[in-house]
Amino acid sequence: MKYIDFGIQTIIFIFALGLLGITIANRESLMAILYAQLLLGPWQLLSSLISVCSRSDFHKEKRIHLFTSIGYLIVLFSDPDLPSELVAYLYTIPAWLLAIYYYYLTYQWAFRLQKSNGGFLRHINF
Repeated sequence: MKYIDFGIQTIIFIFALGLLGITIANRESLMAILYAQLLLGPWQLLSSLISVCSRSDFHKEKRIHLFTSIGYLIVLFSDPDLPSELVAYLYTIPAWLLAIYYYYLTYQWAFRLQKSNGGFLRHINF
């Protein structure tokens, strides 16, 4: 499951970079970024929720991500009264910081090196 999660997130990140590369010359790059967020955000939120509920590896870090994401969504849905210049930043920067953090956690979860206990009969943990 962790490899599937990492693979889907990687595909969505590559898709987002591709969309950004295609639309960077146009004025529609913000819409491309928001479209990628629309795909990546729910996937990561659901993955984080499942990881926290099942108490998988890194569940403490994923719990931080989950509660931060829920707090961020509450702020977004509370319709903050901000100037229009700041709204674009509010919709993108915190969301991508959360996305990159969760992607890093998923990478660590999927590909971290197993520590060897060393010595005789390493496969038996004492």
